[in-house]
Amino acid sequence: MIERYGSHLDYCAQPEYQRWRRQWEPPCTDTQWVDSEQEWPREFPPRQQVQERHGTRLAYHLVATLGIGDRRCVDIGCGHNPHPGLWGVDPHNERHRDELWTPEWYVHNWGRWPHAFSCNAIHFCDQSVIAHNIAKVRGVLRPGGTAVIAINRARIEEWSHGRYDPERLLTDLGRTPGMTRMVWSDEPRDAWMDGNVWIWLRQ
Repeated sequence: MIERYGSHLDYCAQPEYQRWRRQWEPPCTDTQWVDSEQEWPREFPPRQQVQERHGTRLAYHLVATLGIGDRRCVDIGCGHNPHPGLWGVDPHNERHRDELWTPEWYVHNWGRWPHAFSCNAIHFCDQSVIAHNIAKVRGVLRPGGTAVIAINRARIEEWSHGRYDPERLLTDLGRTPGMTRMVWSDEPRDAWMDGNVWIWLRQ
């Protein structure tokens, strides 16, 4: 149920990911695609930043693991919502979201969705609160519904103000109700793009 990898690249070397990558079709052709943010140069020259778009495949892989098919999926904290077909909710990014994400949104959407996805959106909290935020994502699922959540431990550490304990976090997340799988990557420690903990849930 809990898989621990040294890095994103170690995960991407696994047969499951490699099989998915061979059949994946990029959503746009004007982007320089890499598997993980670990493969990006640390600094892009200014002209390169203007002329090139860059993206990682990992978030698309995570969505694919849900097997959405023709069922609906909500992207909680969608940002610029790059995933076609997902219903994006976000407190900002009005041009890219489908709906405003507020605390009341959970009340109106409780038990409604066949699938949910959230990437680096619910981790802006103290370590003691992350389990509650994960439970809210699971709460919007219909019976039998599935979700995958990506979180970045660096944001939890920042918001925990000296009370962060990574081994306790690993233990606590391993007890998440409804969890069917968890992947923990030791590196990158600050995975701002795709997260370094991925949790699959079933309602």
